Amino acid sequence: MVDALGLGPSIHYEFKGSSPLSRTKIKMISIPWKYLKSYLDLPAITPPKLAEKLTAVGLETNLITKQENIYLEFVILPNRPDLWAWRGIIREISILLDYKVKLPSSTPSKTNKKKGKEIIKLTISTSNCPEFHLGLIKNVKVNESSPEIKDWLQVNNIKPVNNLVDLANLVMLETGQPFHIFDYDKLPDKKQLFVRAAQKKERMITLSGQKLILEPTDIVVGSQKKVISLAGVIGTSQTAVTQQTQNIFIECASFYSLNVHNIVDRLNISTRAGQYFSRGVNLTAQPLTSLHYLISLISRLDDGKKKEAEIVSAYYPQQKKKKPLIAISQKFVEKKIGYSISVPWLEQTWKRLNFAVRKRGSIYYLIPPFYRPDITSAEDLCEEVLKIHDYNQIIGSLPIWGKTTMGKDNSSWGRKQKISTFLVNNGWQEIITYSLVSAKEKNIFLTSSPKDFYHLLASKNENYCYYRQTLIPSHLKTIQYNLAHGSKNLLFFEISSVYAPVPSGTSAEELLTLSATGKIFNQPNYNLVQEMDLFWIKGTLENIFSLCLINEKITFRPISLDQSPWLKVEIFLVQEKIGYLGLQENKETIFFAEISLTKIFHYLTIFPDQLVYKTISNFPTSEKDLSLSFPKNTDYNQVIKEIKRVGGENLTYLKIFDIYQNAELVKKGQQSVSFHLVFQSATKTLEKSEVEQILTNISAKMAELFQAKIRR
Repeated sequence: MVDALGLGPSIHYEFKGSSPLSRTKIKMISIPWKYLKSYLDLPAITPPKLAEKLTAVGLETNLITKQENIYLEFVILPNRPDLWAWRGIIREISILLDYKVKLPSSTPSKTNKKKGKEIIKLTISTSNCPEFHLGLIKNVKVNESSPEIKDWLQVNNIKPVNNLVDLANLVMLETGQPFHIFDYDKLPDKKQLFVRAAQKKERMITLSGQKLILEPTDIVVGSQKKVISLAGVIGTSQTAVTQQTQNIFIECASFYSLNVHNIVDRLNISTRAGQYFSRGVNLTAQPLTSLHYLISLISRLDDGKKKEAEIVSAYYPQQKKKKPLIAISQKFVEKKIGYSISVPWLEQTWKRLNFAVRKRGSIYYLIPPFYRPDITSAEDLCEEVLKIHDYNQIIGSLPIWGKTTMGKDNSSWGRKQKISTFLVNNGWQEIITYSLVSAKEKNIFLTSSPKDFYHLLASKNENYCYYRQTLIPSHLKTIQYNLAHGSKNLLFFEISSVYAPVPSGTSAEELLTLSATGKIFNQPNYNLVQEMDLFWIKGTLENIFSLCLINEKITFRPISLDQSPWLKVEIFLVQEKIGYLGLQENKETIFFAEISLTKIFHYLTIFPDQLVYKTISNFPTSEKDLSLSFPKNTDYNQVIKEIKRVGGENLTYLKIFDIYQNAELVKKGQQSVSFHLVFQSATKTLEKSEVEQILTNISAKMAELFQAKIRR
C-alpha cells in the first residue's frame, strides 16, 4: 500500500485549549516492516539495527514478531500528535536518520459532480467542526478483509470488522485521520445532513448498544431529527454497515480536540476515533486528501478498477489564523547547546525539518510545518537541532560554580530527592494517588480538630468530592486493591502536598506517607524474611531523620487506644508534632506513617543542618554488650539519648539487638533490652578500666532515670 506522504500545505486549525488527555498517556504504535520499506529508501539494514539506531536518537523503538511478520513498535510521547500516524513516524525517521522518503505519484480519486445538483446538502452549525466531507461510493460489496490487513489492525489493538471498515481504520493508522462509514440507503433523509450541537437530554444508541444521554456541549451528525453519529466518537446502529449494504457514505471531518475530549470524558466512552480526535491527531493531516485516498482504496476492492465517487464538503466560517512565527539566532542556538555550529549546517537542518525559513541579518524567522503544533518557542527549535546533531555527540564538561548559594526551594528539592533515593534503594515503591476523597474518607486519620476542606462543586461521583488533608486513606485503598488482585508484600511511599482553605488564603503542606503490608526480604542471599511491623516503619523514619540530621531532635510518643483505634505513635520535632505511625487490621494488617516535610524543612531553614567531619581513628575499638531490665512502658528514645550523652565522644556506635521477656519479667511488668556498644578514642587506645567505668556510669544513670537493673 503506497501513497504520497502529503507533505504539502494544509488548512491549519488552532487547538481550542489543551486536552488533559493529550498530556497524560504514552501511546504504542506498531508499523509493519513491509510497509515501512515501501515508504523509506532504507540502506542495507536489519530491523533490530534500525530499532537500535532510532532509540539512540530519541525515538524509542521495539521489535514485535507475530506469525512470522516483523513490526516496529514505537513509544510515542504525548506532545507529538503527528507521530500517532504511520506517515508521521516515517517522516520523523527520514528526518532523524536522513533517509530519503519515496514519494510516488498519487492522484485523487475521480469524483463526479452534476451541475446544479449536489448529492446531499451539508449544514454545519457549530464552530467545533471546522470542516466536514462526505464521499459517496455506490455498488460496494461487504466481505472479509485480507489476512494481512487483519494482522496489521490486530497488532495495533483494532478488531477487524469487514473490508470497508477495516480499510477506514487502516487509513486512520496511516494518516491519523479518523473516518465513519454510513449505510447510505439507511439515512432517514438523503437530501440533507446536519452537523450541530446536541439538544439537552437527546438520546442515542451506539454501535455497541450503549445508551447515551447527550448535552448541548456534544456534537452530533443528524439526518432529519434523528442522531446518526456522536461526532468524532461513535456512530449508531441505525446506519451501520452490514452484509446487505450496497451504497456507502464516508465521513471525514475535523473536530476540535478539547470538545471531543470533554465528550468522551463525560460519557465515559472510549473509541479509537475519540482518542485520535481528543489528542488533535487529525489536525496533523489533510482531511480531504485522506478521504480521496480511502475512496481510491475502497473503489478498487472488487475488480481493481477505480469506481466513480462523489464528494460533498462543508466548512464553518473561521477567522484566518496566523501561522506561528518563531525568531531565533545562531548565537542563541550555540549558547543553548554549548558548542559552535556552521551557518550552512544550521540552514540545512531547518530545511531537513521542513520549516519555512526567512533570514534577516543574523535572525532566522521560522514557521513550523502544520503537523508540528508542539513547536512554539526557540527552545523547542534547539531541541530539534540537537536531535539532528545527536545528543550523544555533545562533549560533556563540569559546570563552573559561582558565588551563588543553594536557595530554600533547591535545598528542599535536594532533600526530597535524597529521601526518595533512600526509600527506592531500600525496596519501597513510589506511587501517586488521587487527590480527591469521599465525604466518608475526608475526616479519617485527622489527628487534630477537623479542618475546612475544598469541596468540588461538580464532582464526577460521590467518591471524589473533597480535597484530602491526609494521604493515608488513598494509600489504604491502593494497598487493598493490590491485595484483592493477588499482590503481596507491598511497600509504598508518596510525597505530595495537601491544601486547605484558611482565612488568609490557602494553607499548603507537603507530606511523606509510607504504607506497607506483608513480608520484607531483608537478606536475599540468606533467604532471611521478616514480617512487616510498626518497628520497621519506625526504623525507616529514623533513617530519614538521620538523612536530614535531625534524629537527635525527634521524639516518638505513644497514643492511647481511647484517642484513636488506628494511630499508635505521634512524632515530634522538638515540641512540634510532625506526624504519626499507625496500623489498620483487616485480613491483612496494613502499617502506615505520615510526616510533614514542610515542618521539617522549615525547621532546617531556622536551624541549618551542620555536618561535622572527624578524622578516622587509628586506634582499636572496644565492643561491649549491656543487658538491662526496664519497666514495660519505658520510652527507649530517651534511653538511647541518655546512653549517648553519658557515653560521650568515645561511644561511637549504639544499637539495640535484643528484646526479651520471660514469665518472671512479665510478672514484674518488665522487659529485658540488650544494647551493643562500640567505644573508640581518636587520640589513644582505651584502657579496659576506662571502658568499664563508662559502662558503670551508664548503668547508674539508667537506674536513676528509668529504674533499670543490670541483668546478669
